[in-house]
Amino acid sequence: MFPFHRISPFAGIAIAYAVCGLIALHIAIPPGYVAPLFPAAGVALAGMLIYGPRIWPAILLGSLVTNADAVMRSGFENSGWIVPLCVATGAVLQAFAGAALARRWVVFPNALDTAGAILRLLFIAAPLSCLVSASIGVGTLVMLDLLPPNEAGFSWWNWWAGDAIGILIATPLTFVFIGTPRRDWAPRRMAIALPLTVALILLTGLEIQVARWELQRLQSRFERDASHLASLVVTRFSDYLDILQSAERAWLRPPGWIRSTSSTLPPAGYRASAGYRASAGFRAHPMKSLAHWSGVPAPCRPPTTFGWSTAAATTSCPRWPAGPSTTSSAMSPRSRAIAGLLA
Repeated sequence: MFPFHRISPFAGIAIAYAVCGLIALHIAIPPGYVAPLFPAAGVALAGMLIYGPRIWPAILLGSLVTNADAVMRSGFENSGWIVPLCVATGAVLQAFAGAALARRWVVFPNALDTAGAILRLLFIAAPLSCLVSASIGVGTLVMLDLLPPNEAGFSWWNWWAGDAIGILIATPLTFVFIGTPRRDWAPRRMAIALPLTVALILLTGLEIQVARWELQRLQSRFERDASHLASLVVTRFSDYLDILQSAERAWLRPPGWIRSTSSTLPPAGYRASAGYRASAGFRAHPMKSLAHWSGVPAPCRPPTTFGWSTAAATTSCPRWPAGPSTTSSAMSPRSRAIAGLLA
């Protein structure tokens, strides 16, 4: 016969884990996969201590739901769907490890009414067990190239701290409502639940504010980098435009416009500029300069650009076929642009 009396514990732990996990990841610091406060880990440990190893499918189901949502929000593709299964396995193994350590150092069922029992459970067994999920989760992300190796240390620390703080707050809260023996936990419900709930709310608010600050920092950094890149692009294209304008001025001016007298020379500031040097280079070696910029060999020039005859151009340079289409079809786009400016 199916054990119907087990449906409620399974459903309760699975739903509690999924709800706590989804809330924690939705308010996590960007990029949002690792939460610095994860109460679901405390729910899993308390469920394992109260109901025993048979509750592990509920923990697995709740973790799968939580991490599937995290994968969809993080934009992971292809192998990213392996992550929920690996992280859920790590959550189950962490709950097993935490329960084994707690039973080794604290006898259960236990009312946790002594300082020694509380310290051994929440400050020794819980932090040690949190090493399991953090190592498996971050290791999976790094091996699948979903997390840069240089960020693995910070993510591992964040993951471990989130699980440890979550156990510190959520495990006593879970024991207050479903812990055994009931006669020991029921009278202390308000005394324990109220301060822990207030602490959980304050930590959640702090995490939301820190997430906002981090988002503003990332947005400011993106805008600063985008502005710097835009200025570099504008500067680079300004240099190219200056060279093309210099080339146009060099070919449109009469050949003898510079005389030996200093009164006819351009201003000294212009003579020192890159545009003037480019113009002088065009006047001294026009064919070689255009060949350098346009990528067309110096002896081979489009017939209509320099006033050559088609027959002469074809004879001197077999590369250029005869006919009116020489300047448009045989030239590259870069050569056509420069030839259009110099025509």
